[in-house]
Amino acid sequence: MVQLLGKEQRQHGPLIALRITPGSGWWELDDRARAVAGALQSRPTDKRGLWLGLQRHTVTRRDYLDGIVEQLQQAGALDRLEVVEDALGEYVANGELIAAALMAGYPMRYDDGPNATFGMSRRDVERVRKMRAAA
Repeated sequence: MVQLLGKEQRQHGPLIALRITPGSGWWELDDRARAVAGALQSRPTDKRGLWLGLQRHTVTRRDYLDGIVEQLQQAGALDRLEVVEDALGEYVANGELIAAALMAGYPMRYDDGPNATFGMSRRDVERVRKMRAAA
């Protein structure tokens, strides 16, 4: 998965992981978001924009976020959008953490297996710990 996300980021630029929470009208909201990314399933596979399922989230190009926000706002459903950064403080799966670190631009080294090593500074880690403790 790490190699796949790294490849997608090199090809498409900065990525973001997001999720539209389940509930009434989910398919319509998902289609609105997919349309912004050019990823509607009615398009031929080779013509679709990036819309990659990653556990509970979808990975797409970060520059699509403003358009997705606008579409969900128009539908009165902006509160249904979750972005990985908003998930701090709850369980984050290994793959989701790897995706978030790649999207944040941390340098990565991949050796073998499901894990990756990231160049996060002690200052960054301490800042997150302090934020979580203050919440």
